[in-house]
Amino acid sequence: MWLGEVVRALGMLGLLLGMFYAGASVTNAVLLYNDPEFTSAVTWVRVFDVLPIVAFTALLSGRRTSAKIAAFMAAVVPAVTVVEQPGWVLWWALFQLPSIVTFVCLCLGFHREAPTPPARRLAWWGGGAVLLGLAGGLIGVAGLLTVVVGVVITRVVAYRRDDVVLGRALSLFAVLMLAPVALLAQAVYGGGRLIVPALVAAALLIVSAAAPVRRVRAPGFRLP
Repeated sequence: MWLGEVVRALGMLGLLLGMFYAGASVTNAVLLYNDPEFTSAVTWVRVFDVLPIVAFTALLSGRRTSAKIAAFMAAVVPAVTVVEQPGWVLWWALFQLPSIVTFVCLCLGFHREAPTPPARRLAWWGGGAVLLGLAGGLIGVAGLLTVVVGVVITRVVAYRRDDVVLGRALSLFAVLMLAPVALLAQAVYGGGRLIVPALVAAALLIVSAAAPVRRVRAPGFRLP
């Protein structure tokens, strides 16, 4: 029973990450609209960056097939931007790994008998992810570090609440986030590579992944 719940929770976390990226993509599109390097091909591909929002909305409204199709397109369509650049295929795969796993989790976790996610509660999380992404687009690569910090904080909250399902899902999610963080280490910002921030983010994610999911309570002491 709990395995299916973990898979569904991991899928929802992946969609929230995708919504964060969608918000950041919108901000970048606005900022780079007049940039000569912002070609029409890239503009066309960026339309698909908002598909995680479509998938999230469709899932909460019970349209699971539509959600899976949108998640699949969000994970695969960006590949057209690296087809002619073989050197970027590996980095693209690393960055898209959470999206690919999200699609798989949606397919495995949200079958016909699976419950529909609570729309009212998750809508707030979805809106927050988009708003954070919109702000993250302004601060560049620091937006990804914000996601890492958010994962750590949520992991601590889940631990304090003994939420085993969310804790396990966040542990797996932290492992997946190591892939885009590895890509972060190759980024150049302000004239230098972001190796130190990437190492700090990786360390936080590893701790989050390895930490226990529930508190160990000492057995009560009783007099004989």
